[in-house]
Amino acid sequence: MNTSEGLEVTTDSVPIYLRIRRYLLLNNIIFKDVAMKSGIKPNRLYRLLDGTYALEAEELEAICVKGLGINPSYFFAHQFSKIENCSQKELYGKPV
Repeated sequence: MNTSEGLEVTTDSVPIYLRIRRYLLLNNIIFKDVAMKSGIKPNRLYRLLDGTYALEAEELEAICVKGLGINPSYFFAHQFSKIENCSQKELYGKPV
């Protein structure tokens, strides 16, 4: 975890578009190349990654899988919902 001015900063508080944008910048990946590979128009990708437009699940998947060749879960490391960690019995009260 990072701290800034004494405040704890976790990925929970960082919007997904900023996590992706940071990944691209840190890895010197050209936004336009990702847009072309993912099938998203470059202008739309720029707007998605600056927070102007909301990032939809299908776009996240296209950017990650087609554009970057990584699993979208990369941007959600160590973040699992309660339901993902439950057994079938806990969810439904009986084995399914």
